[in-house]
Amino acid sequence: MKPLKFVIYGAFCAALLLCGTAMAAATLKTESWGVQQPLAFLDDGRIVVVTGTNTVPNNCPPATRPDQLQGCSPLKIETEYLAAGTPNNMGPNLPVDFLNKTFLINHAGKVIYWTQTASVPSDYSVLDINSGVSTPFASESPPPCNYWLKFSDSGALIGFCGSTGNLTVWSASSTQSIAPPSGYLGLNFVAVNTPGQIALNGVVSAAGSTRAMVWSVATGVKILPIPLISSIFGYVTSEAVAIDEAGDILGNLVKSDGSRLAVIWQRGSPKTIGTLPGYRNSFALGMSSRGLVLACANNETTTNTSPDTTKLFLWNKGVKQNWSSSVVAVGGTLVPSACGGFLGFGPYDYLNASLANRSGQLIYQYVGSAFGGGTPSDTFLISPLK
Repeated sequence: MKPLKFVIYGAFCAALLLCGTAMAAATLKTESWGVQQPLAFLDDGRIVVVTGTNTVPNNCPPATRPDQLQGCSPLKIETEYLAAGTPNNMGPNLPVDFLNKTFLINHAGKVIYWTQTASVPSDYSVLDINSGVSTPFASESPPPCNYWLKFSDSGALIGFCGSTGNLTVWSASSTQSIAPPSGYLGLNFVAVNTPGQIALNGVVSAAGSTRAMVWSVATGVKILPIPLISSIFGYVTSEAVAIDEAGDILGNLVKSDGSRLAVIWQRGSPKTIGTLPGYRNSFALGMSSRGLVLACANNETTTNTSPDTTKLFLWNKGVKQNWSSSVVAVGGTLVPSACGGFLGFGPYDYLNASLANRSGQLIYQYVGSAFGGGTPSDTFLISPLK
């Protein structure tokens, strides 16, 4: 019989996948987009930005929440293509009077916008970015709501309405109210896929610790399990980061000191993604609609890390891949191998540093110069090689 310490190490290595990285042929390409703040990422590869006065300037009343945009003057929606071997092509520029209105955009290029006092169907309109046509709601309208967070690809609005703290999912055919499980203080919305499955974080304590969850009409709220071996090694809470079209949820297991380990729940069962040799921790950055994971290996107890102490890697169908051997740069620019400094798109994404469309592409934001890493900040389009 093996000594106990070797049995534990073997289980730890197998469960946390800390024991090496597979080498693989390049499967992705990257293209530099410059330092801009994407608002949405459409299925056809266009990146949406909004120009004009928005998001709480000095002369503008604040939006209901920082993750919504409220127009204080007519705004212009701009869409931009990034395509290998071709110049950047600007799509339609749509000047829309969003004065005192809030708006959300989905992957199909539909923009829903409404007045802050919306109460009847005519207070809501849907703009089609492709055609430039704006259509008021004809009959059904969403209920009055403190703040909407997401306009889903199936046409549902998701947000927190009223004083109960429940999450509301509204569509023209039904309204669902999602309450936190017994013993939880509340819910944080993370992401929704086309079938309508919602990744959530249930708030465990006033200090902000959470447990990753998933909701669907068929199952209600389900708390996603933490692997037993991981809990033995001190991972006591969890957080969801993204959900793909198959319903797999990407997230992190979290220790009390803030150390994280990336994990994916596939059909509700957890599989730890692990980290790279020479690193203790990892955290999830984002996931494509097809389940390709972008993660960061690090040795710190925070996701706000110095660039020179981190390293990017990929995880795909159970195999970890070195970033440098998996990516082909277009135009001679490669995403730095470090993960960057401050990770996130500010109000546009909650926990991760990437946006995904439903075509298997990711946008990744790298911020390095603020931490003295010497690598310029940039935003990158990551696409599957054809």
